[in-house]
Amino acid sequence: MAAMAVAVGLLAVLTLLNLFILLGVVRRLRTMASDKENEAQPELPAVGATVGAFAVTSVDGTAVTEADLSSGESLVLMMSPSCQPCKETAAKLEKDRADLPERTFILLRAEPDEPELDTMLTKLAGIGTIAAFDGTAGVEDAFGSRGYPTAARIKDGVVVASSIKYADVLPDHVPA
Repeated sequence: MAAMAVAVGLLAVLTLLNLFILLGVVRRLRTMASDKENEAQPELPAVGATVGAFAVTSVDGTAVTEADLSSGESLVLMMSPSCQPCKETAAKLEKDRADLPERTFILLRAEPDEPELDTMLTKLAGIGTIAAFDGTAGVEDAFGSRGYPTAARIKDGVVVASSIKYADVLPDHVPA
């Protein structure tokens, strides 16, 4: 009888321990889900922010700096050849090339030896000014953006619209 009481007591303690562990796991899963939602939203250029200093060289050898964006209106697209949404955006750009502004700048975040870079450069050839940059060019800091793809409409050096979809920032875009 005493052994039965010890067994029941031990079982009760183990059941309570299991309950506490389960509650801890559920709480951790909830925080992981909220962290994942926050990660899913890329850091976009802030509307009203002035484009900071940066310098890259386009594929045709000309320099592209913040001065190129300081007057008039421009569309700036920042992409990475290795991200799947960027590849989809590049395919859409091919189809929509006639609807893009004349002053379109495509900035590709890539390492020179990245295998997908040449494919994306070929796909985007003839669409605006294209430049590839690495992490030292200052582009991400200049625009305040860390996510790809990123599209920003710049007017006189100031961000007037930004989104992950370039169609959302085109001047004739009407929100749904």
